[in-house]
Amino acid sequence: MNSIKFYILSFFLINLTGCDSVNSSDIVRDDLYENIKKFIKYSEEEAEEFKNGSADTNIYWVEFFEEDDNDLVVLMQQPYYDSSDTDGYLKIDENFIFFYYSDLMMVTVDKLENELPTGLPNQNSIESGLGYSAPNWAYIITENGLVKTFIGE
Repeated sequence: MNSIKFYILSFFLINLTGCDSVNSSDIVRDDLYENIKKFIKYSEEEAEEFKNGSADTNIYWVEFFEEDDNDLVVLMQQPYYDSSDTDGYLKIDENFIFFYYSDLMMVTVDKLENELPTGLPNQNSIESGLGYSAPNWAYIITENGLVKTFIGE
């Protein structure tokens, strides 16, 4: 009887931990996913501190590019998303994270949501002309992890 309880409990725990991995390692490499969550927390804290609403948006961009022979990823908070260039998005709580020019080593693009959300401002909305500029976090992508760097505006 105890062994049956053990197997049921083990099965439950395996399924429970498997659900969380769908959001991270199955779609976004773990180190990037953790940095996205940290960036969201940082952005929310900054918005709360200033209380002016200018940084109070739940839209984030993750953009990949190459510069000086380095592969880079930049995390940004934006007042809108660009529907014409997005690879797709995922949600973390109430936040929408849009991916652009994704590095296939970092993101499994075919597992991202592709049906664009309704009700969020896009590049054709009034919000796209606000000139909003939140702090960005940039990283050099390496096989061993992400190395934080600074990229000038």
